[in-house]
Amino acid sequence: MARKNSISFIKQNKFVLILVLIGLFIFFNSLFNGFVWDDEELIVNNVIIHSFSNLTSFFAGGAFNSGGTGSLSGVFYKPIMTLCFSLLYTIFGNRPIVFHLFSIIIHIINSILVFFLFKEFFPHLEAKRKELVSFIVSLFFLLHPLYSEVVFYISNFQDLLFMFFGLSAFLLILKKRISVVNILLITFLFLCSLLSKETGLVLIIISSLYSFLFKRKEKGFFWVYIAGFTSVVMYSLMRFGIAKQFFPNNNLAPIARINLVERLINLPKILLFYIQNFFVPINFSVNQNWLVKSLNLREFYIPLIVILVFFTFIFLMTFLLWKKKISLGKLYFFFLSWFILGLLPHIQIFPLDATATGRWFYLPSLGLFGMISVLVLLLTDKLKSNQRKTLLIIIILIVTIFGIRTFVRSFDWRNGLTFYSKEIKLSGDNFSLENNLGVELYRIGKLDEAGVHWERSVNLAPYWWTNFNNLGVYWQNKNDLEKAEGYYLKSIENGNYYLAFENYALVLLKQKKYTKAKEFLNTNIKYFPQNTNMIQLLALSYYFTGDTDTAIKVVQYLIDNSPTENNKKLLDLIQKGGDLSNLFD
Repeated sequence: MARKNSISFIKQNKFVLILVLIGLFIFFNSLFNGFVWDDEELIVNNVIIHSFSNLTSFFAGGAFNSGGTGSLSGVFYKPIMTLCFSLLYTIFGNRPIVFHLFSIIIHIINSILVFFLFKEFFPHLEAKRKELVSFIVSLFFLLHPLYSEVVFYISNFQDLLFMFFGLSAFLLILKKRISVVNILLITFLFLCSLLSKETGLVLIIISSLYSFLFKRKEKGFFWVYIAGFTSVVMYSLMRFGIAKQFFPNNNLAPIARINLVERLINLPKILLFYIQNFFVPINFSVNQNWLVKSLNLREFYIPLIVILVFFTFIFLMTFLLWKKKISLGKLYFFFLSWFILGLLPHIQIFPLDATATGRWFYLPSLGLFGMISVLVLLLTDKLKSNQRKTLLIIIILIVTIFGIRTFVRSFDWRNGLTFYSKEIKLSGDNFSLENNLGVELYRIGKLDEAGVHWERSVNLAPYWWTNFNNLGVYWQNKNDLEKAEGYYLKSIENGNYYLAFENYALVLLKQKKYTKAKEFLNTNIKYFPQNTNMIQLLALSYYFTGDTDTAIKVVQYLIDNSPTENNKKLLDLIQKGGDLSNLFD
């Protein structure tokens, strides 16, 4: 009996099980990858998220390590992601395999949600055909290399989460009759989607549009709008009222440093990047920072012509399907709306932190998959049996190629050095990649090579702070402390970078500028009241200016709040007196 039940379960859920197995196989290699890029400041060095007792802080600020300010920093408000990171870190510690595993799981779940959603989108199809179409769409969504970074890059967990909550709410709207309990659950899921990433608003609009197009004759459909509106109001109160997180432009990416008209010149090439890599995924580097600076043939007019042809075709198909009153015409229009709504936040009307990146196509891809599925269904109605089989073989071949490409891509993310070395060849001039590659080279002892990349980063982004701090580290290691001092000051001037404060104070002490170091630390410690390194340096500055009693009090305060062995050892050394200058070596 149990065996029959198992066989029956497998038959009923075979497509879901296939998605799970293929997903685990393709993404398994990423389990052995480490923390990369923003993972360090979002997770590894982010002391606040290391304890779940700081839960309220997750909803009261940004997402990044602030270097001891006592709160989270940054312009991104993604508290659900921060909460998930804290939960995983609290339970499993500093193990990247756990974070990668959960990214894989959520992405697979999202593909399963897509499978069930698309089954609801095609109610007129007979069961087997409906399941096959939905499975193919969900399989492409699962394996597409363009946005594979949402799985491989832990810091993109926000994209997985907002889709998970938003698609779950959408599925509830499609499958369940409207009731008080369902509306409350839908509202909660919409809110969680927004708290994962503000792009969740697009899914709320998409769900509301579907309700208007296909469910407005059903009793209580208006409550879907109420659920969406309520979640947006609650999110706004939490983000703008409690956390005071607005939408400041930090002007780091080149695209964010130009005006709207100049950004619109980049629009054809941006759209071409997504469309081209959707159909032929070749160059999907994570951090695209290129700019179109003139109306030239290669970068503006050719992309413009291609994009105009593409959009003319998809809009023309909408008109033809609607005019002929084909049953799938309204559904095609819905998918077109999904595609456009998903693209709108990412076409630089409002400046973003990169020119283009694959993860921003995670949501709009489903609209494009939907349009293609409608057209393929109409095509297959006119094909003979053997032609349908040929088409299916072609689809299997394409999805296999995509899966292999995604699997190969997982090796690029093995560690920071591997990743940046590969990405920098694809991206061209990129201040962030130059800086990060320099950091990885420095960590393996290649100081001179690191310095070259940091210098390039400074030349590309003289307004940034991290690259100036790192160039200061280079000159500090070259024992040119005055030059290092200048770079640290420039870093502080550009962005109040906490490491630059630490390093500047340290080089002052190394140069025996004890009074200057003490004054600097006393002036700035208020901005970083929980920065252990700065407090230690403050204690040493008091010690070297002859105020041992105050030095002891400072270290004792540090021990009361952070009773580590290093702090206790420092107290013991200060109490015993003697030469502590070797601490700076």
